[in-house]
Amino acid sequence: QAVIVSLGEGAKADRLKISFPDLYAYLQDYRFADESLTAYFAKYKQCKVYNRIDGAFSELVGINAKERPYNAVPSRTSVFSRIDANKTLLIFLDAMGVEFLGYIKEVCSELKLRFRPTVARANLPTITSENSEFFNEWQGKKESAIKKLDDLKHHPERGYDFHNSRYPIHMAEELEVIREALERAKTKLSTGDYRKVILASDHGASRLAVISPDVKIDCGSCESKSSGRFCQGDTLPSAANIAIEGGYAVIADYSRFSGSRASSVEVHGGATLEEVLVPIIELTLAGSNIEVTLEKDVIAVDHKNSPELILIITPDCDGVSVRIGSVDYPAEKIGKSRFKVVMPGLKKGKYT
Repeated sequence: QAVIVSLGEGAKADRLKISFPDLYAYLQDYRFADESLTAYFAKYKQCKVYNRIDGAFSELVGINAKERPYNAVPSRTSVFSRIDANKTLLIFLDAMGVEFLGYIKEVCSELKLRFRPTVARANLPTITSENSEFFNEWQGKKESAIKKLDDLKHHPERGYDFHNSRYPIHMAEELEVIREALERAKTKLSTGDYRKVILASDHGASRLAVISPDVKIDCGSCESKSSGRFCQGDTLPSAANIAIEGGYAVIADYSRFSGSRASSVEVHGGATLEEVLVPIIELTLAGSNIEVTLEKDVIAVDHKNSPELILIITPDCDGVSVRIGSVDYPAEKIGKSRFKVVMPGLKKGKYT
């Protein structure tokens, strides 16, 4: 908590890898397939940790509130419909958004777990009662939902009240809860009873909707809920930053409906990206070391054809990408353990 406070008060993060390695891992960029999400969550995490909202980021949130890019992301229901429940254990971690994917990836590496994530879209409003279908309808084995992460956000009496400490000191416990869930998954896989574990969530949450200036929207005769993140009633309010879904009006930026007390830790129920986007993570034991060889160390480049790299990866795997410099390229699986990577725009030279 002291490290988090010091960062909020202007301390440099150059020693963070030593002083608080889990927070350092959280702050590392996670590369989504959609680079706009990579940029969004990199900035979101910085704003959350350093306890201040960048003006350009606020503008981006406003644009997203009107355009709602989450609609281009597959629903969680559609993703779950493709998961084989055989010898698979479901662990439900309430209120875990995709902001934690970079941290989860690092902890999985440490625990020697293979990590295969899918980003999905929760239902609106982003509350548990509207987002439990994946857990209730799961046909395989499952454990009781882990509520610790969600509890942190709803119980300021634990000491995480914004009005007592304006810094996000609850993050220390957030990271602990996620690490414990991953360790639990590792234990379950190590027994041999399960081939894989699915770690999934109902919704995310927003810290920035709590620390942003309090902008209220009149919801008329409707009932304001979840600290004003959504409302329900016969005549719903309408505006560019309000999403209408199934009889609810849902706020898509950092304003809120009047008539409901503001949250003091984190909040959910709204339609910002950090509330709507959730991870569905397939975890398996890493087992043996992964070996990667190139079919050819030297590949041809000409003005007509983009350079192509052929990788041979053992043991066989899926979800492969290649990074050259700061650019990520998807790998197409062309056979067992064989992958083709097309790299348009790559010039003559030596690359790692």
